[in-house]
Amino acid sequence: MDANELLTSYQEGERNFNKVNLNGIKLRKVDLYRISLESADLSRADLSQTDLRGANLRNADLSYSIMNRCSLSGADLSGANLTEVELREADLYRVNFSKANMKDADLYEADLREANLQNAMMEGVCLRETDMRSVDLRQAKLNLADLREANLVGAKMTGADLSQANLIEISASEADLSAVNLEGANLIEASLIGANLSQANLKEANLDGANLFGANLKNADLSRSQLKMTDMTQANLAGANLKEANIWGAYFTGANLDGASIPENMKNS
Repeated sequence: MDANELLTSYQEGERNFNKVNLNGIKLRKVDLYRISLESADLSRADLSQTDLRGANLRNADLSYSIMNRCSLSGADLSGANLTEVELREADLYRVNFSKANMKDADLYEADLREANLQNAMMEGVCLRETDMRSVDLRQAKLNLADLREANLVGAKMTGADLSQANLIEISASEADLSAVNLEGANLIEASLIGANLSQANLKEANLDGANLFGANLKNADLSRSQLKMTDMTQANLAGANLKEANIWGAYFTGANLDGASIPENMKNS
């Protein structure tokens, strides 16, 4: 099926285009509101600035496609293949990406508020400066991802893998990062005020200058982490592992350190 055939059928009222082969199709700036393209082949398609709000794209192949500034609010892309897709500045509000493959995708400055990314495969994805307030990233794989300056306020991230991820200057106040894997992650100057990081793996993570005021780090592993000038005021560090952490200039006023394993220079201070 080519672009003209699809648009003609759509304008005549047809909405079901499931399993069609649209490989390499160009559909820029067109209205495909609530279209159904379940399991369709849209690999290497150009869908820039297209209206796909409420679309059914479950299990569709969108690998290597261009979807910059697309409107996908409320769409279902669960199980879709989005490998290396471009979704820069796209409207992804409340989109269902559960179990989607988004390896090396580019979502720079996209709106992902309240999106469902549970169990999504997102290794190496670019989420720089995205709006991810109240997003659901539980059990998602985000190792090596770029989330610099992303807004993750109120996000649900329990059990997510963010190892070696770039999280410089993220805003994640009140986010749930319990049992998250942040080993080797870069969290320089991150805002984690009141965040839940209980049982998180922060081995060798860089938290220099981060704000963890009132955060819950109960039983978290911060061994060999960088905590220079980090604000741990009123944080709960009960049972946390801080062995060999660099705590130069860090603030622990009012912090709960009951049962924590602390560095030698902290014991002598």
